Amino acid sequence: MTPPPDPIPAAREEGQPWEGRRGHNLFAMHVGRDLSQVLKERGLRVTQQRVAVLDHLLASCEHPTAEEIGAAVNRTDPTASRASVYNVLRSLTRAGLVTELVLDDAVARYDANLDPHHHFVCTSCRKVEDVPQPLCATALAEAFADGRVVSEVSVTLRGLCAVCAGGRVTGH
Repeated sequence: MTPPPDPIPAAREEGQPWEGRRGHNLFAMHVGRDLSQVLKERGLRVTQQRVAVLDHLLASCEHPTAEEIGAAVNRTDPTASRASVYNVLRSLTRAGLVTELVLDDAVARYDANLDPHHHFVCTSCRKVEDVPQPLCATALAEAFADGRVVSEVSVTLRGLCAVCAGGRVTGH
């Protein structure tokens, strides 16, 4: 039986928005598949907590902290201790299923969007948003033609989000 076609690449090619859960490349890679199979393929034992945490991160455009993830997971099934949530996040990060972000507030946040992207941090409400990565990684790599090798580019933009800016327009 052939798997159903992946709708995400078609949406990208057509220029349609693909935000939220559908924007995560992990979701796109595993659309229609059971998360337990994804965990097994990465060498992880399937547990209720791992499935719940991964599902929460895939369903979210936020960049939640471990505390926020634990609270959300425990709202539906209050069986995950704080230590369990931290251990699950560590294992998912090591398996390459999520990334850990440590920004100005020195609190680890987690992201299941593995597509190359940058982050925007609102200096007022502290909301973290994904910003699509332009082709700057390639440009930077070419700029270092003197033998240096760029393996990763990470940019964090700071300012006021649309809500906090309240419609203000700022000049350059």
